[in-house]
Amino acid sequence: MNKKKMEFQLDKEFISIQNQLTSNLEILCADLHAIRLSLINMPKLKEISIPNPYITYFLKEDINSFINHAKGNIDQILVRINNNYALNIINIFELKIKEAYGLLLALRKQKSLSLSGKSLQEFYLGEMNKYKTLGVLVNEIIEKINSIDKNIIKDEDQYYNYFKNYILLRNCLSHKNGLVTNNEIDLEIRLPIITQAQIDDAIKKGNINKINPKTLIKRWQLNEHIQLKLNEVEGIAYGLMKVSNVIIKHMYKVTDKHFAGLEKAGK
Repeated sequence: MNKKKMEFQLDKEFISIQNQLTSNLEILCADLHAIRLSLINMPKLKEISIPNPYITYFLKEDINSFINHAKGNIDQILVRINNNYALNIINIFELKIKEAYGLLLALRKQKSLSLSGKSLQEFYLGEMNKYKTLGVLVNEIIEKINSIDKNIIKDEDQYYNYFKNYILLRNCLSHKNGLVTNNEIDLEIRLPIITQAQIDDAIKKGNINKINPKTLIKRWQLNEHIQLKLNEVEGIAYGLMKVSNVIIKHMYKVTDKHFAGLEKAGK
């Protein structure tokens, strides 16, 4: 088969999913910085315009009550925002992993890369609708990849363990308002961290753009409330990008193997 004439460029489809995830998470992290800067630098506003009548209805008081609430509860507000953003980040990760896995399953049904767009899309959408939770998804992915080639995951299986930890974090934030129960007692998240000593050393050497983050393992105790800081949310986003990059790469390898086998068989 002449690959230059293929209508479907396999690697670009998987790379596109990864790039979309990276872009979405970068935007959310930028939003978080903007929100934090706005809150901690809140000026003494003389006039406030509220375009949404429902907000004035729920406040029922002078607008100064909102300003005082914001100024007096900045730390608590930021924790709630950080937790919600972390949850949103994990949900986006879930969506993109679903897309990649649905694509893998759909492509493995194909007999060549000259694909029928309609049949591929129908099967793909059907697969997307089947897998509703990250817990089901991660086990399905591991089983599917190992059933085809056990060597693909072999040296990178730790990324699937990280994957499972993000599931625990998502469940805790989503269903238990961040309260750690017996179900999450083993929860640990690996977070990248850049220390002040690293920054000072990089400035001294003149290579500030070449700082490699160190790894911090974050754990929570039973009955502790998860209260994420901004840098921890960024670390979660960074970790999810690394995890998704490896897992999507594995999906591509499995799919590429499938089409290589078809070519070898002369189909």
